[in-house]
Amino acid sequence: MLVFPHLFILFEAMGLGLMRCWDRKGSFNTKKTRCIIQDDYEKIYTGPEFVLEVRYAQIIFTIFVTFTYSSGMPSLYIYNFFIIFVQYWVDKYLIFNYYRKTVRYTRHISRAVVNLLPLMLIFHWGFGFLMYGYPLIWKSESINFVGNDTLYFNPKRLGQKHMVLWIGLFILIILLFVFEEFLVRFWRNVSTRLINGCGSCCAKLNGKEFDTTDYSKAGFVYSDDIFFELSFGQLYKKNKQYKKDKQRYRIEKLKGIYTSVEIKQFIDPYIKLLERNIKASWDRIIELVDIHEDMLSEEVQGFQSMDDV
Repeated sequence: MLVFPHLFILFEAMGLGLMRCWDRKGSFNTKKTRCIIQDDYEKIYTGPEFVLEVRYAQIIFTIFVTFTYSSGMPSLYIYNFFIIFVQYWVDKYLIFNYYRKTVRYTRHISRAVVNLLPLMLIFHWGFGFLMYGYPLIWKSESINFVGNDTLYFNPKRLGQKHMVLWIGLFILIILLFVFEEFLVRFWRNVSTRLINGCGSCCAKLNGKEFDTTDYSKAGFVYSDDIFFELSFGQLYKKNKQYKKDKQRYRIEKLKGIYTSVEIKQFIDPYIKLLERNIKASWDRIIELVDIHEDMLSEEVQGFQSMDDV
């Protein structure tokens, strides 16, 4: 389970690496190639597509299996940590160095996986109930009025004090999931009032006014435009990156990588967004140059005003 999900992929990656080495005649210069046809070159250097749903399925399978049996084998918690740790770093390396780039993934599959994880607690509790209820594994004083005459729900198993506590905690967890939104809203209101009350008292003692604005609800940002929070160097890098991304997506459209539906729903709107960001970031760059024009003309030789360019 630790190595198997990546075993064949790593073999394929090593094989592809050997093919690239042969294609470049053992050189590290990526411009050298034996390929004559563009299609042959792309088959060697683009790599396969990263199938996110398969990786999510493998991760969910790992988590569910380990947490199902971890009640009786606590070492599975540590084992699960190492599995996820190794899978994370191997996937990260392969995505950057082996798989081809993709823009087809949205938040929906990630949200579906997160919504599945609470079901893991039900399996964890169920198998824990069978394991901890067995008197030869864990035994405590019995409560005679709890349980019936069945095999797993008799007083000698279900009526033990630690099992009553186990069932009570499970009911509490279920209630927390059912009333999660209400409890979160209630806690936010209580904590906000406590913070405002304590802050107001401390501010009055210091002779100051306390700001009671809830910035999380107000959608607080430092300014109306994110580009006003970036330095000149950051703006310039952003502007160059936006231009590169715009050019890359246009080339990929011409190559026919995307379907007509993908172009209409995702690619064209994103290109328009990039064009807007290019214009906004460049306008902010010009504005910063105009603001510091006097200082630049003194310190930079041959500096010309933006009005003269």
